[in-house]
Amino acid sequence: MAKFLSEIRKRCRENFIVQFLLPHILVVVLMIFVMMIGVDKALYIVRMDTENSYVSMLRHSVRIIDHELYKIERAALQISREENVRNLAAYQETDKNQIDTALKALDHTGEILNFQNSGLLSETYVFFRTKNRILYNGSYYRPEVLGTYINQWGITREEWENTTLNAKKREPYYQVSGKAVEYVLPFSSRLEGDNEGIVVMRLNMNALEEYLKVSEENKKQNGTTIIYDKDGSKLWTYWNENEESEKIYQMSTQDTYYRQGAYGSVKTKSSGTQWEYMMILPEKAVLETLLTLRRVVNILFGMAVVGGVSIAIVASIKKGYPMNQLKKTLVANCNGDGYTESLNETITKILNTHQELLKEWEREKPIRRNAFIQDLLRGEFQSKEEVVWAAQKAEVSLPKQVGVVAIIEIFSDNDFPEIEIPNIEMAHIILQMLEKELTDRYPGQTIGYKRSYKSAVILWKDLDRETVKKYVEESYRWLLKEYQIESRWGISEAIRDTEFLWKAFEEAKKAVDNSGSGSPIVLYKIEMENTNGFYLPQIAEDKLRMDLLSGNAGEAETIWMILEKENVSRALNRKQFLKFNQQVVDLLSDIETQKNIDVGFQSLNEQVIKEVIDQEQYFLILKQISKGICQQIQKQKQQQRGIIVEHIMKYLQEHYMESSMGLSRAAEEFQISEGYLSYVFKEQSDINFADYLEQIRIKRAQELLKTGNNTVANVAELVGYNSVQVFRRAFKRVTGISPRDIKKVND
Repeated sequence: MAKFLSEIRKRCRENFIVQFLLPHILVVVLMIFVMMIGVDKALYIVRMDTENSYVSMLRHSVRIIDHELYKIERAALQISREENVRNLAAYQETDKNQIDTALKALDHTGEILNFQNSGLLSETYVFFRTKNRILYNGSYYRPEVLGTYINQWGITREEWENTTLNAKKREPYYQVSGKAVEYVLPFSSRLEGDNEGIVVMRLNMNALEEYLKVSEENKKQNGTTIIYDKDGSKLWTYWNENEESEKIYQMSTQDTYYRQGAYGSVKTKSSGTQWEYMMILPEKAVLETLLTLRRVVNILFGMAVVGGVSIAIVASIKKGYPMNQLKKTLVANCNGDGYTESLNETITKILNTHQELLKEWEREKPIRRNAFIQDLLRGEFQSKEEVVWAAQKAEVSLPKQVGVVAIIEIFSDNDFPEIEIPNIEMAHIILQMLEKELTDRYPGQTIGYKRSYKSAVILWKDLDRETVKKYVEESYRWLLKEYQIESRWGISEAIRDTEFLWKAFEEAKKAVDNSGSGSPIVLYKIEMENTNGFYLPQIAEDKLRMDLLSGNAGEAETIWMILEKENVSRALNRKQFLKFNQQVVDLLSDIETQKNIDVGFQSLNEQVIKEVIDQEQYFLILKQISKGICQQIQKQKQQQRGIIVEHIMKYLQEHYMESSMGLSRAAEEFQISEGYLSYVFKEQSDINFADYLEQIRIKRAQELLKTGNNTVANVAELVGYNSVQVFRRAFKRVTGISPRDIKKVND
């Protein structure tokens, strides 16, 4: 057993997947543990907030009830002090007028309470002890005829007489009467002696329940709301009184949520009536939301555990499998335990090679940057996407909004009539110092590019032309002060699309050509263009030619738009327009001849000659012609690609059995790049190059396995596989079964 466990441990140590899995699982567990602590803290806060909300709710409800009771007490006092009511109690003889006046006083008091929105008052009546009469509901009654009303109040007549009519107290008090609580106010017209009557205000218990916010859920789950009077006696109980309510009442503190077993309670005391209110709530009802949240959290935790473990396993396999394969390869080529040394040696070589490549890449960074900027300024790129991709490779930060090109010449043409090596080196050093000065003084704003022995191009990023001019003036003064060097500067217009910085470059060249001793810093103006009067610089013509020949309709249309804007704004005369058109005709004629296509510009040329077309219509037709050219060229390219792929397929069918056959060899054979071959093959055949080659090989392998006495290893070699394992995986991937299964069926 010990030997078995030792072998298991050994295999685990040697398996890279297992070695990667353990730390991954540890990280997942640690993250989940931290999450659990955070969630528990959050749930605790939610619980505290929930409990505190019940305390706040009860205190708020009690304040409202106190206010309503105060209004009722004031109303009762007003009734007892009403002169007509007191007269009705004091005098033996009573007439109808007195009764009516007293009833009006009661009605008036009720109207006042209704006006004050007091919903806590249910009934009001006055009992005159001296006359044994009751003033109630618009009439003057003897107590014995009030049986119907008394029954409606939920109390027997005997109980009513004992609690209310026979009361001899002189101070106001609250009492439980049937289904309600009553406020009783004795009154007398004399300072001493028994009270002559009482004012009784019956409370609306339904309204009291609403004020206390007794929920239906609380009722269903045996929740209780209890009101204690100022003496600590139960005044009223809502719904089910819990067996432990008295114990809870004694142990709970004011204005604090108290937990006792399956119940929680809130207790607060009225500052007016001195009553104590206590709500006993089932913990399940209080924490329903919290419990639901916890269930959701538990589910999410479960998903996190499963997902985290799954990711850990996948990541471990992804990292460990190649290491295991590398180890197998080393073991196969080493004796005994020598694979360890081989592995160390191989890894060391890889790391050293990697470091050397990084150093080489860093050394070539200025070259890549300068080459990129040179291509950018020459308009070599065919699309904005291509510009962005090339900038990333060259590690160049492009302007985000606007770009301005400036050209500097540090020597006049007469400074060095015979160019010597020392002078060239000195010029290069000065340009390098200038570039460093610009980089230090304006970080992130410039990209320098050396053009020749005495000039440089600076691309200013995200600046307007006036700001660039200010910076150039500072650089001019710096060169003059530090090195006593005169310089000439040309500054282009600002351009917003980096793809067309070539235009800004041409403008800067024209500006520097117009500079002199009187004005060493010159801003480009339209007047600096060629003497022909029209705008068609060589770089624009070359860019247009390249876009048309490559079938790039979008980029070609952009060039036409630039040419249209520049030339229409110049209001070309007849002679200038004819010269411009002739240059365009020559360009289109060359493309027609080179690509053997029908461009269709003859009609446009005739319209220009006959003067039946204006310049705006002219450029519109040019754009349409340009679009037609690109469509024809794209069609030619598609046909050529189809022919190329046919040849490639034929070549693969003839050479599939060669183990060296692959993408690089096919690209070398047809003298095209691997990337282009892969792209064209997929486009034309809807299948990857590697998959197609694999299918050819596996199809032939099936034929060989079904006939003859060929072994699996022999067939693998015959169809171009050096490794039997690789062949088996490929075979099962294509056919769904192993080569051994086919062999068994045919044996």
